Amino acid sequence: MTDNTQRYKILLSEFDNLPKKAPREESFISICGFPSREKVSSNILAFFLDTHREHNLKNLFVKSLLESVGLNANDYPEDFESETEVYTKNGKYIDLLLYSEQINIVIENKIYADLYNDLDDYYERAKEGKDEPVGIVLSLSPIDESKKGTKKFKFVTYEDFFSKVKENIGNYLEEANPKYIPFLLDYFYNIENLERGENMDEEFLKFLREHEKLSLEFAGKIEEFRKNLRDIVKEVSQLIREKIEDKNVKIWLWREIPKLFDIAVVDYYPNKDIDIALDSRLTLNGWEFVLFTRPKSNKVNLDDYIKQVGLKGKLENGRFKFDQTFDFDAKIEDVSNFIAEIINCLGKKHVENSGEING
Repeated sequence: MTDNTQRYKILLSEFDNLPKKAPREESFISICGFPSREKVSSNILAFFLDTHREHNLKNLFVKSLLESVGLNANDYPEDFESETEVYTKNGKYIDLLLYSEQINIVIENKIYADLYNDLDDYYERAKEGKDEPVGIVLSLSPIDESKKGTKKFKFVTYEDFFSKVKENIGNYLEEANPKYIPFLLDYFYNIENLERGENMDEEFLKFLREHEKLSLEFAGKIEEFRKNLRDIVKEVSQLIREKIEDKNVKIWLWREIPKLFDIAVVDYYPNKDIDIALDSRLTLNGWEFVLFTRPKSNKVNLDDYIKQVGLKGKLENGRFKFDQTFDFDAKIEDVSNFIAEIINCLGKKHVENSGEING
């Protein structure tokens, strides 16, 4: 074992001892590219806070919001309509305004941006000759007391607000429109992802600080190895192109980053109804080979066809895995000969069957 290999082994051992954090999954909102857009979040909130909208959750969100800032929801109306980006006399825009006949609720929505807004201006706009409005700043993380600057607004985090929604939702589900519940859950999950995202993995950060040079060196070695895999597979692909007799083939390369394998793919399509694919995969343990049909090959019974051709291996879940394998350092010529032999064998059987593969 070389000195470098020993160092990498120690590095991986220390990395393996770090606390494991579950990977974050995408929400539909994040897939669309708007995970932290305050405007997007305000639009979603406006929909669920409006007691007249199609979700049929009635005042669930309004009640939960009021309770999350320490107010008694029974002291307030149950019917509210919502509006976003409401213009003020000073030329500013309120994120979200809920209004009823008796009282309005003005909401300033904060995801990542600092609280620099003229909340007094928002408060005055929300009065509109009615009772004193309720002012609420809803934020992803708690806002520092020194930055609040007003006693007219109450402050609450998404976490506390959503906790109240989840606590109260059981009383509303029976009449809720089921179409919108998945949207609501996805919105919850997206905000929870943002909350987790604010908390850097401190243990891993510390690990990188302590081992920055070696970590970068090791990462570079991984990339170098991945490039070597691609070079080998590319060379095999070039050789088999010369050895395959029937030119009704498409040869291409595929890999799945960050996994450590690379694949030479051969698609054999003697006519419009047949497309049989051969994956020749180079892994850390060597070469392995899998044969399968593409969706359009509805006339191909792969099991029967393999028996006719006489290939050796095992059919599992519609994919045929060959018994034949090669070591990682096998000769490129031997690997390419085996691949070409399979495709040529398929071509000969296709000719014998007069242009059709009968299952």
